[in-house]
Amino acid sequence: MRLTTFILAATCLFVSGCHTRRPLSDPATSKSDQNLFGHWSGSSENAGKRRSTHLFIGANTVEGNPESIFELVVILYEDHKIRNFTDSSPIGPKMYFTTTQVGNLRLMNVLGSEKEAADLSKPNSYATWSKRDTSRCAICSYEILNDVLTIRMIDDKKLGTLVENGTLKTNGDFISESSLIELLRQSKGDVIFDDATPLVLKKSAD
Repeated sequence: MRLTTFILAATCLFVSGCHTRRPLSDPATSKSDQNLFGHWSGSSENAGKRRSTHLFIGANTVEGNPESIFELVVILYEDHKIRNFTDSSPIGPKMYFTTTQVGNLRLMNVLGSEKEAADLSKPNSYATWSKRDTSRCAICSYEILNDVLTIRMIDDKKLGTLVENGTLKTNGDFISESSLIELLRQSKGDVIFDDATPLVLKKSAD
């Protein structure tokens, strides 16, 4: 899975659906995974064009927000040119996420609202976001080994099956956080995450 696919998929979840209403752990009491900080990159070739993708992960230091919140920004570089995400911006939308650990499984809670990624750029904006009825999260798993970051999205087909057979409980259109945590404790994530097309990035030295 290329990084653009990951960003688009996570963003689209806030338009067409999502996983949970809230992060799987409370950001106010959670510790951030310091190994995620930095510049991650990967490259691919499509139609003879060489593209490199750069993901920058940093801390959200906005006043009043929990210290465990991360910020994520993406830049694409193709054929010696910065490739625009939109007509006006070469930088992908800033996204915010928190991390949760369930057993040995590490998870990203990507924060969003009804039609877009969450905006946590203002003081106390996380508290405001958490009280809104439109708040929601996309859940991904990740692992870091030898400076290589691997991210896996939830597989929609696996998710649908788990909801249909009653393994995962729902609250309206959302998965119950406690139900998902219990499933992840028992399965280690293999029954719900997409193992076929993970996003793989290497940490840059700078």
